[in-house]
Amino acid sequence: MRVQLWLAIAACALMAGAGAIHADDKADIKAIDDFKSEPFKQYEREDKMRSLAKSGSAEAANKLIELLADDYVHIRDAASDILIEMKGDPVHPSLARALSHKNAEIRWRAAEVLGFRLAADAVKELAEKLRTDKDLLVREACARSLGAIGNEEARKALQEGLKQGGASSGACARALGQLGQADAAERIEKLLTAKEWQAAVGALDGLALLGPDAHVKAVARCAASKDWRVRIATAQCLARLTQAPAVAEARAAMTELLKDDDWRVRRRTVEALVDLWQAASVELLIAALGGEKEFIVHDIVNALELLSSERKGYSAEGWKMWWEGSKKELAAKPKRPLQGWLKAPLAGQLAQSGSGDSTVFFNVPVLKQNAMFVFDLSGSMREPVSRSDTRIKFDLAREELAKTLSALPKGAMFNVGAYRYSSQYPPQTEWMRAFSDGVRDATPAHIKAANDWIAKVEVKGWGAFYEALTLPLDDARVHVIYFMSDGAPSRGTYVKRENLLAALRRALRFSPVTINTVTIANKGRDIEFMEDIAKEGGGACSKPLN
Repeated sequence: MRVQLWLAIAACALMAGAGAIHADDKADIKAIDDFKSEPFKQYEREDKMRSLAKSGSAEAANKLIELLADDYVHIRDAASDILIEMKGDPVHPSLARALSHKNAEIRWRAAEVLGFRLAADAVKELAEKLRTDKDLLVREACARSLGAIGNEEARKALQEGLKQGGASSGACARALGQLGQADAAERIEKLLTAKEWQAAVGALDGLALLGPDAHVKAVARCAASKDWRVRIATAQCLARLTQAPAVAEARAAMTELLKDDDWRVRRRTVEALVDLWQAASVELLIAALGGEKEFIVHDIVNALELLSSERKGYSAEGWKMWWEGSKKELAAKPKRPLQGWLKAPLAGQLAQSGSGDSTVFFNVPVLKQNAMFVFDLSGSMREPVSRSDTRIKFDLAREELAKTLSALPKGAMFNVGAYRYSSQYPPQTEWMRAFSDGVRDATPAHIKAANDWIAKVEVKGWGAFYEALTLPLDDARVHVIYFMSDGAPSRGTYVKRENLLAALRRALRFSPVTINTVTIANKGRDIEFMEDIAKEGGGACSKPLN
């Protein structure tokens, strides 16, 4: 009887504990909620989120999942990172349940976290949402996560997703390619004619990973797609060819892509020919050099120099004479940079191009391109430039911009913008531009309008870099971005540096603008970050105060 009594007491204690929130969790959750509406307490809020995760409890996991749709978008990204690293048995079940949350953002972020956690015990739920969720972002996140997990059950779900068709089938094709699922290649090829660009691009990516040689005819036909993203993915897929007959089959498609009306396609095709690294690359690029009339001549010359280790300038005839008289041997192929082969020409190379005048913005060359000048509006830009220079930092930006605009090369177009992230709750954002309809010709009237506009811009709020760097991509005519800041991001979609750089790389795939940065920061880590952004965009970083 005594033993039974003790067992009953223990069971009651366990039941009581199951519904209770640990005191430390309760305190952390309260602080997270209390700080929600206090803009200047968000760093402390993140500290409490990390503290909460240490408990590994279901309550902690559920609270962090709730934050995947927080009013502050950088908190969403922070919650994702914390959940990825969080330990505790309740984490996977909590995330699996979140796949059915009414908020689509929570669903796709939960799916993504499960993939990073390689949550094999959540494959059933991921497969179900891949099949049934109405939101494309959720279905694509489920496909990516199933590809990351990669067990037999996950592969089967991806094969089913491929058969289902639709935009998310592209993510399934890409994941199967990453898994080396060769028996899916024929079905993936059938997806190339899908009406949704996401499906066709995913199929091209999947075949590129599996090896496109056997599918070269079907891939090459995608060069005629009406969607520029599909045409870019076509060039990138053809760059994976390894067999001479397949390369020969692809020449006509690559030739057309090098003549594409969309500069974004031509630029990525030049890069794809470097990836291909074959004699055909040199021959196609030499042929394109004579007909290219825009700034992409710099990319072609850079590509030829990489492939050959020769310096023949900007003359197509000079390159042709060299190639015909050479042994047609290529240079040793270096390791591909993470951000790709594209890069802006150095100042010393411009004189050789004969492409007209250029000016500078904080010593960074400004070519005859459509330029977007973007400025950080964080409160620190109101501070003095230095102890000896009492101008505020934003006035320095205004003065340099005025000099640059007055000397823009003939035929150049430009715009000026800033992304404001206000320091209030709920957070408010605004993408401001001198010309809301996009870049304008550099006429005296437009230059005056831009200078008048920036003179009236109020400097206040937080720094949000990701939006400032990617919103200009909405104007397909923008070729180059000049981004100026005095620090690092504290708000916006991404604050964590490696996450921002990875997201920027994804954004630039189909909008390969050059990104140049200007930093007037005084912290080494902030300067290094601006250098990394410029490297990601194939541009230069100017440090005028260093």
